[in-house]
Amino acid sequence: MCVCVFVCFIYIKSDLDIFAIRYYMNGRQAKAADFVNPEILDLFPQQAARVKAVIKEVGLEYKPLMLGETGSCWGGGAPHLSNRYAGGFL
Repeated sequence: MCVCVFVCFIYIKSDLDIFAIRYYMNGRQAKAADFVNPEILDLFPQQAARVKAVIKEVGLEYKPLMLGETGSCWGGGAPHLSNRYAGGFL
């Protein structure tokens, strides 16, 4: 299962103000069981910690990090899954 974390850089008045995480599963690979699998659901804190480490490494740890956008799956969603009840857990 591929879980992707996209980091966006939000600029206001030309300065970097906020790092935003966008978190999705791969819609082309997702299976119904993935939507309720605790191992997959628990990946988010690990991924967020990785992003925070990179932000700290480049010396910008004082900038806020926010969950800016998320959904169940990228790539148009997982057919017959993302638009169902199971898709609401991510």
